[in-house]
Amino acid sequence: MICDYKWHVERYLTMSDACMNCPFNLTHCNLPNCIAANGLRRPITVINRALPGPGIFVCEGDLIRVQVENWLPESESTTIHWHGMLQKGTQYMDGADMVTQCPINSLEKFTYE
Repeated sequence: MICDYKWHVERYLTMSDACMNCPFNLTHCNLPNCIAANGLRRPITVINRALPGPGIFVCEGDLIRVQVENWLPESESTTIHWHGMLQKGTQYMDGADMVTQCPINSLEKFTYE
């Protein structure tokens, strides 16, 4: 089976407008795209406006494809380094910036397979 994922990497704010009246109304802290963190407003880097980022759920033998779109500011590049994933024969997909791959520039895409 082929398992496709699409990730957007972007700068986001904790306690953004998506949090409405969190932490004073605790139900608002569970709203989609609300990242309350420690209750202070500050910039963070997220995937798909979530912290922690999305999970990958597959079965043994599945092919995983993750398309990463870099929505970070113009001067910021990124990679995704896959901690704990053996890269037998796919070491060029390991995501180690400037070691196994060139970084993904702002507004560009890269597909890990």
